[in-house]
Amino acid sequence: MIPLLYRQLRAASSGAVPGAILDRLRDHFYQVAAQNLFLTRELLGLLKLLETHGIPPSRLGALP
Repeated sequence: MIPLLYRQLRAASSGAVPGAILDRLRDHFYQVAAQNLFLTRELLGLLKLLETHGIPPSRLGALP
């Protein structure tokens, strides 16, 4: 939720939010983005490994 909040506040750019707060939100936004990229790379590597060994991936969780 914090990355979404940051994007909305930055887009509004009304000056109502102190710069220090926006800086903290921005830092968190980029930390989350970096973590998501790392996890995506890990997932792609695992999928490739499964494919190499002929193991089909399966989804977990509820399906509609």
